[in-house]
Amino acid sequence: MREDIVEKLRDIVDESVILTTDNHSVNITMDGFNPVGSAIKNIGSVSRDVVKEAVNDLEEVEIGGHSRTIRIKVTGRGNTEKLASTVNSTLSILKYAAPASLGAGVLACGLVVMLL
Repeated sequence: MREDIVEKLRDIVDESVILTTDNHSVNITMDGFNPVGSAIKNIGSVSRDVVKEAVNDLEEVEIGGHSRTIRIKVTGRGNTEKLASTVNSTLSILKYAAPASLGAGVLACGLVVMLL
């Protein structure tokens, strides 16, 4: 397949590099049927068409670049466990605190309505 694509592009570009996901995944279609290789016979000509279109759309551009060093803190060893533990303890407290807060809010609203 690679050779077919490279051959079809030979008169359009000087060099070509063909890259794939290389994970052997197959996209699912609406009908649920998409056998690997069903469209391989078309890939060379389709590749040629899209590369021609891209080459015809080339234009002059200006480029620039900049670099900066920033300090960031990443999740390191042990921090993931700390985060999970914190979330779990917060959720265990919330399962009691949330109904109590909601109940207190409803009670407070009821008292305000009665006083007005």
